[in-house]
Amino acid sequence: MTTQSDKNVEPVTSNNNATRKRTQKWLLVILAFGILAGSFYGIRWLHYYVTHASTDDANVEGDLISVSSTVSGKIRLLPIREGEHVKKGQLIAQLREEDYQAQVDVAAGAVQAINASLNEAMADVLVVRGKTEKDVERAEAVLSASQARSKEAEANMQLATLDFKRVSKLYKSKTVSASEMDKVQAAYNLAQARLTSAAEEINENRAKLEVTRANTGEVTIKQRRVESLKGKLEEATAELEAARLKLAHTTVTSPIDGVVAKKISHIGEVITAGQPVTVIVDLNNIWVEANLEETQVKHVRLGQSVDLNVDAYSKTRFTGKVINIGAATASEFALIPENRSAGNFTKVTQRIPIRIEVVDPAEQLRPGMMVTVGIDIRKTKQ
Repeated sequence: MTTQSDKNVEPVTSNNNATRKRTQKWLLVILAFGILAGSFYGIRWLHYYVTHASTDDANVEGDLISVSSTVSGKIRLLPIREGEHVKKGQLIAQLREEDYQAQVDVAAGAVQAINASLNEAMADVLVVRGKTEKDVERAEAVLSASQARSKEAEANMQLATLDFKRVSKLYKSKTVSASEMDKVQAAYNLAQARLTSAAEEINENRAKLEVTRANTGEVTIKQRRVESLKGKLEEATAELEAARLKLAHTTVTSPIDGVVAKKISHIGEVITAGQPVTVIVDLNNIWVEANLEETQVKHVRLGQSVDLNVDAYSKTRFTGKVINIGAATASEFALIPENRSAGNFTKVTQRIPIRIEVVDPAEQLRPGMMVTVGIDIRKTKQ
């Protein structure tokens, strides 16, 4: 005999069984869908793994330019902010100029003083040279005149000698008188005296000419002083240019178009030559540096297409191409290279640096951002 409670239990059990069957059915559907989806993505991942050389050991790189001054000084102006875009030649920092302006003034004064001394010495050379040349010309003229008189005296001496010989013969033959002989003798003695005087005058004038010519040594000495002053002027001019260059270097400008990544120095700080003032990054020259395992490099070639997934822009797809394959592993450039001489060796897969050019980035990449790369090696494998 069936009671009322038994009648109530049967419908409840039937409902539970139906619910359980529906749940199992949905679980089977979900499981089948999951298996299909997993298989799809698994096959995709496997295909990508086989056709691409990939690594997550990669990051964005760029040219980080450390801007510094070539002179020491106190910063009085620093009109830049971190993150600010700057143009090539734009003012980065202005150092205190007074000390370097004073050096320029001192050097300019030295150049002016040496230049005045040089002009004076050159004028002195011209005066002394002109006077010496005139004295030499005068002495040469006097010597020439004395030589002419000497030749005249020689001619007179020859004539007097002939007359003396001729009259002497006549006098011995009693043809001429003693008074005539005395006249000829006197003329001969006078001609001889004049010839001797002319020779002495030539020697004296020749000595004077030598003395005058010796005075040209003074011109040489003064000319040497001119050359010395010219050398000092060149040295002082070079010092003036160096001082002006240092003064110009108190103005520090940007060497490139870029963005101020970091300010290192501040207004009022005294910096030394070569001390960085700021770091500027050229965002137009950005690339990705990937460290690829050596076992994956076999099929990597220049120009291959690369998929780039930047962590900062997870929803943006970047593309690139291989532009350089490292000539050595990254470990070769370590500050402390591995020492294998002790015999303790553990084989570790090395990594080859691969440089990748980013093609038309949709977002502004920054150096240091982490990237996952996948290099398409299908053509190489085929």
